[in-house]
Amino acid sequence: MAEETKKPAKKKSKKQKEIPPEEKTYYIPLRKTQKKPRAKRAANAMSQVKTYLQKKAGLEEYHMDPSVNEKIWAKGAEKPPKGIKIKVTKTPDEITVTPLD
Repeated sequence: MAEETKKPAKKKSKKQKEIPPEEKTYYIPLRKTQKKPRAKRAANAMSQVKTYLQKKAGLEEYHMDPSVNEKIWAKGAEKPPKGIKIKVTKTPDEITVTPLD
């Protein structure tokens, strides 16, 4: 009888394919804050950013980088920027919001 030589079966690696992070940029206009009381403009601008992310970007839960807050409050409560550019990065673990320079 002829002996059959069996090759050992190759192990398939079960490495998960890493999904590249999905990035989108948005420009959020903050012009409506100019009609609010002077002392509350920057606070209102932050709430506008949050509502924009919920309505337009469709985000429920996300992590906002503290530098977004610092950029809005940079000139004080009375003079927030007219608009802000942000980058939304979606990974399997979390969604982060960071400002663009």
